[in-house]
Amino acid sequence: MNTGRDKLYTQLNGMIEHRRSLGYKETTTYSTLYPFIDYCSENYPDATGITEDMLSSWLAYRQYNSPGTVNSFLACFNNLSSYIRLCGESAYLANDGEYWEKGIEFVPTLLNDEQIKSLFHTIDTTLTRRKCDPPTEIVSPVLFRFMYCAGMRPAEPLHLLKDDVNLATGDVYIRKSKKNKDRHIIISEDLRNLCVQFDSLQDSQRTYFFEHNKFPLSRKWMTPHFVRLARKSNIGDASGKLRPYDLRHMFASRTIMKWIDNKQEVMELLPYLSVYMGHENINSTLYYVHLLPERLKASSGIDWNIFNSVYGGTYEG
Repeated sequence: MNTGRDKLYTQLNGMIEHRRSLGYKETTTYSTLYPFIDYCSENYPDATGITEDMLSSWLAYRQYNSPGTVNSFLACFNNLSSYIRLCGESAYLANDGEYWEKGIEFVPTLLNDEQIKSLFHTIDTTLTRRKCDPPTEIVSPVLFRFMYCAGMRPAEPLHLLKDDVNLATGDVYIRKSKKNKDRHIIISEDLRNLCVQFDSLQDSQRTYFFEHNKFPLSRKWMTPHFVRLARKSNIGDASGKLRPYDLRHMFASRTIMKWIDNKQEVMELLPYLSVYMGHENINSTLYYVHLLPERLKASSGIDWNIFNSVYGGTYEG
């Protein structure tokens, strides 16, 4: 029996079970780390822990093709090393340094008023293409308004159970979203009414709010469907860049713009937006301030001393 090989797999399985007991979904972590453990068991058969040499050798062998995939692997790698250390054994931890890749900052695509009208006109009027697809003209108007009008992440409406949407009050219960956290939001009256109409056309015995053939709708269907709708709409060059997640970005930035136009105190209201959107801390919400049009960045409603203290003075008002 190869003791070193067995121990590496035992450590990986132990870490997965430990994180599952804390409520994390670890499917991606397992599929990310298993090839690495397999590689180490073949090339370091006597190893009983994780070393820096194993990490550097694996990265040279695997040749990840983007900074994001490298950093995703390193995050999983560090989770495993941290677990091994928690068990009282030594393991290399990849701190910030030569292994982490600096990616290109992603800039969301934000639409103007006319582009938004054109996009949602296409969303509301496009008919179902194939029999195997859900009824596009019924599903899409509600699904994509959950992201644009309520700032939900793309996966969040797909995971809603039927009973998670209170059609009488507009309360929506979002279960185990990013970092496995739950939250409640209240949707607008217009969106609530749209949900009532949508629900009246669905099977009352369904499990999920958005369901087709007894299964919840998936990102695999939603994302390419949204891309087709964006390309079909009259929004110019933005059509080739738009992602479902950009609807959430637009919700946040337009909410802040509305506050400024109404001469409200943005810095006092940002914590409420942060909680509503499910951000772990307000720094994530402050990010949307730098997406504002230049005319709004000069608003007295933004405390630039606070903003610059978070972003190191990168943005100036």
